[in-house]
Parts: sequence; structure tokens; C-alpha cells
Amino acid sequence: MGKDGKQLATINKDKSLGAVVNRLFATKTPSQFVKTRPGAGGKAFQYVESGYVINELNKACSVFWEFKVVDKQIGNKQIWVQGQLTVKDPKSGFSVTKETFGGADIKFP
Repeated sequence: MGKDGKQLATINKDKSLGAVVNRLFATKTPSQFVKTRPGAGGKAFQYVESGYVINELNKACSVFWEFKVVDKQIGNKQIWVQGQLTVKDPKSGFSVTKETFGGADIKFP
């Protein structure tokens, strides 16, 4: 609730948190948002830019999500992060958290 006593937002008036989370994780990303970059061993890796992900989370969950970096490390040739995404249901207080790792080679001039 806001200071004026009005409801600020809900995840979705017609769907539970479970339905919202399932849609987020089960929906195929449109191909125009999938990028490719070169990786180790001459392999190509697909990824989605953070702006797309943030936009989708905002559309589905309004302000009731957060992402935080749990850990990070910079090595001689690579960097990696451990991240945690949490989606919350403001009505019930229930939340779902997913955790993953990401990394990349450091590009030297």
C-alpha cells in the first residue's frame, strides 16, 4: 500500500504468482532479441541483452522483482558472476527465487 492507502500494483489481477513465473520461464524469446557472440573454442553462444529481460520482468511483475549479484570473481582470463532473481507476490508474501551463474572471457587489446 502507498502512503495514501491505495494499492500500488499487483503482479497480475487474473493470474497467480505461479502462473506469472511459469509464463516468464516457459515463453520462448522472440528471435529478434536473441544475440550471438563468439565463445571459447570457436563456439558461438546465444544470449539475450539485459534490457529485454528487465522489460519482460517489468511487464509481468511490475515492481515486485529484484536481481542481485550474490558473488563475483575476476580471473586472469575470465570473469563470472553468481546472480539471484526473486519474484514476489505482494498479496501473499510468497516469493520464488532462481539462481544462476554467468561468465565471459576478458577481452585484451
